[in-house]
Amino acid sequence: MSLLAIDIGNCNIVATVPRGKGIDVVTSDTSNKQIPCCISYQNDRRFFTDQAAAQKISNRQGCFYYIPLILNEKFDSPAIKRAYEIGAQYPLKASPTDGRAVASVVFGDEQVILETDQMCAAMANKVKQFAEHMDNVTPKDVITTVPGHWNAEKRASMRAAIESTGLVSMGVVSQHMAEQNQRPNLTLQKRLAADILGCGKHRVAFVGDKDKLVAGAKTRTAIRKIISSKLIYKKSENSVSRSRVRIHTAAKRLGRHTGAGKRNGCRDARNPSKTIWVHRMRSQRKMLRKYRDEEKLNKTEYHELYFLVKGNQFKNKRVLLEQIINIREEAKRQKNIHDRAVEAKAAAEARKLAVKDAKVKAAK
Repeated sequence: MSLLAIDIGNCNIVATVPRGKGIDVVTSDTSNKQIPCCISYQNDRRFFTDQAAAQKISNRQGCFYYIPLILNEKFDSPAIKRAYEIGAQYPLKASPTDGRAVASVVFGDEQVILETDQMCAAMANKVKQFAEHMDNVTPKDVITTVPGHWNAEKRASMRAAIESTGLVSMGVVSQHMAEQNQRPNLTLQKRLAADILGCGKHRVAFVGDKDKLVAGAKTRTAIRKIISSKLIYKKSENSVSRSRVRIHTAAKRLGRHTGAGKRNGCRDARNPSKTIWVHRMRSQRKMLRKYRDEEKLNKTEYHELYFLVKGNQFKNKRVLLEQIINIREEAKRQKNIHDRAVEAKAAAEARKLAVKDAKVKAAK
């Protein structure tokens, strides 16, 4: 992870980094979780944290501690006086430019003037190095908590000191604000409320500014009272919008999205051939019954056409109707032929009788 959290006190620094599924504390080179905020200058060497704290007595003139307390303070400020009251022995003097407290040390055979901002930047850089020595940790961003009595100018100085190390400051928050923003653990309350409301825990919600009041409820009876007062409520279900489905369905009614590429299954899946056969048989047989009842077909013609329909001779009712028309025309033609034959036979017999009668009359 890239986030580093630093809690700065007057004496020590506590730093944490998120790693894996938890949070690990950054330790010093001596595995100390509370990193002493101390710097010691001796000859041409510079010591930090535990090594510097061990030189408070042996190097009183060059060992600086309580660095956050004296950060960006005037030489005559109460913070400087407080540092000396609680045991600081290093010499400080007022800067000739702005009157702020600065330190004069011998470093590398030279007299060097150090500002408190530079000391804080060096300490922040050392904490960053401690974090980088941990496995799978490369800090890029940092969030800092400072004592609640710090003013805006002092917080800005701390932020500038931290950003000088190459880290991106996400904010400098006072300890009072951090405590106010810390939300209580409501796992128990969420489980009980989910059981009472009859829903999943992810649908249980709390009124934002009443977390501490909800955290005091430890029993089902207390949770029911809070639910009745609307401090705990059940969120509505997250449903998927059907607007896109409606648009797609309307397009399909117009014939879109129904081509060969959109069809699934075998050939008979969408319109089974057996169903088509049943519908064709029923419609054609119904048509035959209708014509038989209207006496447009006799019993023999109906019987012949029925078995032709069963033998799949007709593709549809139109073809069957053409066959019925042909049969009726053929029957009419045969009837006309039969009638003419009967008339011709009757005429021939009449002629024969006339000839016979004529012969009889002639013989008399």
